Formats: sequence, structure tokens, C-alpha cells
Amino acid sequence: MTKESLMTFFKFMKVNSRHYSLDGGLPSNKYVFSEEEGKWKIYYCEGSEKLEEKIFTSEGEAIEYFMHFISVDANVRKEEEISKFNNPIFDEDVIFSKEILQQLLDDLQVLPRYYSLTGGLPDDRYVLSEENRKWHVYYTEKGSKEKEKIFNSEDEACRYFIWFIAVDPSVRK
Repeated sequence: MTKESLMTFFKFMKVNSRHYSLDGGLPSNKYVFSEEEGKWKIYYCEGSEKLEEKIFTSEGEAIEYFMHFISVDANVRKEEEISKFNNPIFDEDVIFSKEILQQLLDDLQVLPRYYSLTGGLPDDRYVLSEENRKWHVYYTEKGSKEKEKIFNSEDEACRYFIWFIAVDPSVRK
């Protein structure tokens, strides 16, 4: 995943650009993604102070973290788009379930051949699975799980799943 795909994803998910910067620096009250000397930095800037700064040696890991970092803030979505799109991703009052996830995937026109919400190892798919009271999100390739994340709740797993799949532009109509 690259910075360009992150920009595309944010546009697709209607993340309001006034809440983030992908160009580094110290823009006040923004989530910041920056690349400096082969390292990627993620932080929130308040005034001229960097808060919660994390440094990564991999652009992909930095982007994945940045997506999660910004997703926990309900204010980053354009208000008119929230009501228009009826998207529960940032609504903390909504408990995310497989049913809501399925509705959202349909609304986003994600093709069903690219995902499974019933687990298993279907080849080349994004998968949500419940195993031993834990929720797993991963990508399958050649019979193995890639980039697996494990969650304690269905809500957390479903919220992560939509971010995980939506950064891949090839999955939509």
C-alpha cells in the first residue's frame, strides 16, 4: 500500500481532508503522515506539538496504523456524507455486526467474490471469521492467512474489516 492509495481511500471513505495532512509538518489539529529519511512518522499535531508519535520503517505498516489512528475520531468524516451514506463506521452508538458490514459492503459496491464473512480459506479473499470466541480478519492467498489481526469483539473486527478491504480499489464494481 502506498501514500497514493491512502489518498484514494480517504476520498472513497469521505474522510474530511481538513482533519489530516499527508505532507508532514506541524499543521494544527490534524492527524499527520510524514516520510523523513526513509522512515514514516504518524502523529496528531496540536498547536506545534506532536502527540502520540509513532515511527515506522515500512510505508505499508505506517499507512495501516494511520488508517486505524484516524478511524477512531468520529469528527474526520464529512457530516453531510455521514447522513447521506448512512455509514456506521464512525458512529460509536452503533454496534457493528456482520449484518451491518454486509450492508456497508453492498453500499460500497464491493464485489462478493473478493470477500468472505463466513471464515475459511477461500483463495484470494478478504475474510472475517469467528474462531474460539475471537474474531479474525485476514487475507487468504494460496491456502494461507496473510496480515491476520485478531479482535475480542465482532464490532472491532467488522470496523477493521471495512478499512482493510476498502484500500484495495480492485474489489469494487
